[in-house]
Amino acid sequence: MNKKYVDMKGLCEHTTLSRGTIYNLLKNEEANFPRSYSFKHIKKRVFWLVEEVDTWVENNVIKQESA
Repeated sequence: MNKKYVDMKGLCEHTTLSRGTIYNLLKNEEANFPRSYSFKHIKKRVFWLVEEVDTWVENNVIKQESA
């Protein structure tokens, strides 16, 4: 199984959330937004596991009722 990762730009595109919203979710412990990963020797570059992000979205999306 190949794991897929995205950087912040890819995360924004994948979730349709803005960078600011993602940073707010990361600061809010109750949101339980997936934490980022970094390379062992490159701490400035972070990325997220798409599978974890998709699970979070599925668990947090609210279906809108039609009017």
